[in-house]
Amino acid sequence: MRLLKVIIPLAILAVVLVTTVGCAGPEGLQGQPGERGPQGVAGPAGPTGPAGPTGPEGPEGPEGPAGPQGPPGPPRQIVVTWDYEDLAPWHNFAIVEAERRQSIRIKGSGFNYRDIITISICEDDIVMVEEVVANRCGAFETYATVPRIDYGPVSVKAWLYAEIEEGEVISGELQATWPIDIVDELEIWEPWPPI
Repeated sequence: MRLLKVIIPLAILAVVLVTTVGCAGPEGLQGQPGERGPQGVAGPAGPTGPAGPTGPEGPEGPEGPAGPQGPPGPPRQIVVTWDYEDLAPWHNFAIVEAERRQSIRIKGSGFNYRDIITISICEDDIVMVEEVVANRCGAFETYATVPRIDYGPVSVKAWLYAEIEEGEVISGELQATWPIDIVDELEIWEPWPPI
């Protein structure tokens, strides 16, 4: 009886196992994928990355149009007189009469502070005084000796940015002139003609 209680359950278990193993059918077909679900909410933006290197500099643009011309500055002028230590007779103010090798005084105004002014005398712009520097008021004063040049009317000239070669001004910006008459030594002592 006891033996039957053990054999019967084992027999039933054996039948179940044989049925399960022996009755397994072929593998079925794979099912079709289902529809895609809705897209989820976008996540938060990540942190900003480091800045990239600066690109090459572009080509220079075209030159802009010239601005309007500014107002003219004060007129620049020079005046030539005799040296105050010279004992020469009186002269008129329009034209200074001087003999060769005589000392004269040259004054000017209307320049800019620290302008370097070159003084020359015709003919052929022979240089008398190479450099005169304008003061804070734009004026200057200098003394010079009339060079040995031909008798007759000549001009004392004030130049800016002058270029000098072998004692002559060959280029520059002419700023002001003043006439001077070179006369013979005997003529300068003659009495002034009546007006």
